[in-house]
Amino acid sequence: LDSLLAPQRPAPAQPAASRLPRVDHWSIWNEPNHPGWLTPQWLPDPRGGARPQLAAGAALYRQLADAAWLGLKASGHDGDVVLLGETAPRGWDKRGVAQAMRTLEFIRELYCLRANSKPYQGNDAAVRGCPSTPQGRSTFATDHPGLFRVSGFAHHPYRFQGPPRESDPMPDNAPIADTDRLIRTLDAGFRRFRQSKRLPVWITEYGYQTSPPDPFVKVPERRQAEWINEAEFIAYRNPRVASFAQFLLVDDAPRAQFSRRDPKHWVTFQTGLFTLRGRAKPGYTAYQRALHVTPATGRAGRSVTVFGQYRPAATGARVAAALQFFPKGGSGWQDAGVLTSKNPRGYFRRRLRLPGPGSFRFVYRDPVTGAAKPSLSFRVTVEK
Repeated sequence: LDSLLAPQRPAPAQPAASRLPRVDHWSIWNEPNHPGWLTPQWLPDPRGGARPQLAAGAALYRQLADAAWLGLKASGHDGDVVLLGETAPRGWDKRGVAQAMRTLEFIRELYCLRANSKPYQGNDAAVRGCPSTPQGRSTFATDHPGLFRVSGFAHHPYRFQGPPRESDPMPDNAPIADTDRLIRTLDAGFRRFRQSKRLPVWITEYGYQTSPPDPFVKVPERRQAEWINEAEFIAYRNPRVASFAQFLLVDDAPRAQFSRRDPKHWVTFQTGLFTLRGRAKPGYTAYQRALHVTPATGRAGRSVTVFGQYRPAATGARVAAALQFFPKGGSGWQDAGVLTSKNPRGYFRRRLRLPGPGSFRFVYRDPVTGAAKPSLSFRVTVEK
């Protein structure tokens, strides 16, 4: 192809003598239900009349996923981790070439299912590139390895400017609080075609745009820190969630062609743990040393759950940290016990009695340097 399109192009650079690291994790496309990444999303029904537009993006992505899977298999990578999806968390009711499709609607269309999770049939199936006969449906899973042979489903469950515990009122959208309904939709697709596999969900992007620098959002830096820890707790509690990733590490540069007073100046991602100039936001400490307490408001003496993680610890290392409590109106931090990791990723979870209003934190002491590394504090209140 290069010889046809650019016959004078220099020879490609040769690889270094040293062996390159092997790539063994793959993910197919990015946000295929969003028009910024895959267009068209919707197209008119070729049968005409007043029929609603069809989910063209889902049909295209079905072909992309199969092609990717077959290419990886042909090159010896079918035993690697291969992820489907990378879906955006929301879409809209309006249909059009460049209108985002709601996440669960996209998944159903991908697996050729109606809104009631039953397969399309006849002409309704054929115009969507779906099997229109019982025989076609019986071989659908075999015919589409990119949908059924993958290792997991990747998703970007952003809540944008709301707390991660808030559900989306649109039932086909899927922020992190609605992960279970995304899982149910995936399972329905597998069940309908007699597949018992239960795909794990990989959260491959999550984060919050902060103010500063973006003056048009209502998420201060300290709230970003609290919410990414709460989101990780939500993910941790769900046994079908296999990963949780922060997006980004460093803020994107804004779009300099627009004024700072124009929202278009900030349409890039300012979700980083560091500002563009390298200043660490509170979220950096929160991501290294996660802490979340639930419920944040309760009665004195009632049980609360303290969740956290010391992320820099080596995989498999046993992590122990001192839990401390600062009573409201008090004069210093008091010992509240020890937090010990229960799994190889350094997570810990402990239930204890709420002593009263105040703040919790944990302090990890580095075994090599002896330096104390405190988490951010988490404030709790008491019901009146």
